[in-house]
Amino acid sequence: MKKVLMSLLIPLTIWAVEFNPNVPVIIAESTQKLPDITVGNDGTIYVIWADTRYGTNLYFAKSTDHGETFTEGVQVNDEIGQVVTLTSNQPKIAEYDGMLYVFWADQRAGYYHTDIYSSKSTDGGATWSSGFSVGNGFKFNLYPEVEIDPGGTIHLVYYVYSTSTLEFESVEYRKSTNGGNSFSFQTTVSNYSGSKPCECCPADIVILPDGNKIAAFRDDNDNIRDIFGTRSQAGSDYWGDLFQISYEDFVISYCPSSGPSLDNMESTVALGYMVGINEVPRTFLKISTDGGEIFGDSISVDPSVESDVIQDYPSLAMTPDGMVHIAWEDHRDGSDIYYGSMMAGESELSSIQILNDDGSGESQREVRMVNGNDGFVYAVWTDKRNGDDDIYFATNYSQVVVEETQPPIPITPVLHQNFPNPFNPETVIRFELSGREM
Repeated sequence: MKKVLMSLLIPLTIWAVEFNPNVPVIIAESTQKLPDITVGNDGTIYVIWADTRYGTNLYFAKSTDHGETFTEGVQVNDEIGQVVTLTSNQPKIAEYDGMLYVFWADQRAGYYHTDIYSSKSTDGGATWSSGFSVGNGFKFNLYPEVEIDPGGTIHLVYYVYSTSTLEFESVEYRKSTNGGNSFSFQTTVSNYSGSKPCECCPADIVILPDGNKIAAFRDDNDNIRDIFGTRSQAGSDYWGDLFQISYEDFVISYCPSSGPSLDNMESTVALGYMVGINEVPRTFLKISTDGGEIFGDSISVDPSVESDVIQDYPSLAMTPDGMVHIAWEDHRDGSDIYYGSMMAGESELSSIQILNDDGSGESQREVRMVNGNDGFVYAVWTDKRNGDDDIYFATNYSQVVVEETQPPIPITPVLHQNFPNPFNPETVIRFELSGREM
């Protein structure tokens, strides 16, 4: 018999999700904020964030021990102090086949010409290439979001505004098929009329198994700000087929700065979003099991809370077992990062818990959560437990240790010569086989 001492290295389909103690990615006297995270196929965890120690810059750190420790921060951007940080305007990091890619909003050409820049690393983040423009250099650009498909194509969406008035113009898309060395001409994701995307609520994008793409964003139709999406076929840069995802008729006269969070596992697509219930922001979840054609009913992440509790800025991830994990900012007792999970097809979250373990009541915000393709999830957020804003990390990663409690069972039988019998040195073993009668 074998005894399991710890949870398995490969995930089990269990409902109780337990997180390890929080780990600081960076603690510094300057402000750290707007983190993002990705996990490589080898389990290496990569984190970036905005750092204000010398102006506003991007810093990078990684962990090769499942988040127990992180390396010292390395600056990514080459133009000092030019990173633009606005609410929800997080830099993004992605990994493919050992190559790291970072995207951010940069004002090196002047604030009104803020552009989306990219840098990449071929040595695990030790050094980074010079930043180069991947947005619209003639416009004001914000809110990059990136996804890399299984073939290595980089898909980028971002928001474009007028340089003279800073009024919203469109959501744009570009792709790279050569490892980020160059990008295609931009095409419009928000290719529709009658309304427009909410100007300060970032979009998100997923790539389906057939190569088709879905972009989701908050729409603004005379201050009705529900979640919509558009589709693009595999291999195509054209976006169309506007479709509605949420139907709350959420009316708000200003931009709530809260966009949807998308993830998928095969053809199951999960979406987290905020909607005002009696003018109070609350977080909901919707699931599609047919590649985003039809989304199910809206599921409250925690309907048991009081009606005046604010829940916002969700981030979700799906794991290979079909479980949907979602984290969000929750203000029922200060400002904490909450977590819950459920299997796709269910109607209620379980394992609802607080991710930050400080118990201080200080502000925790800007959570980003991803899956590591190993069945576990990894999260980072901005954390004020030490007085200044720092970046903290948590994961539910665990591994198995197996102890033998009985003698091992032989794998390969082997026949040896019989041992001598001291009482009969000429031992003969008699046996016979009966033949089949014909």
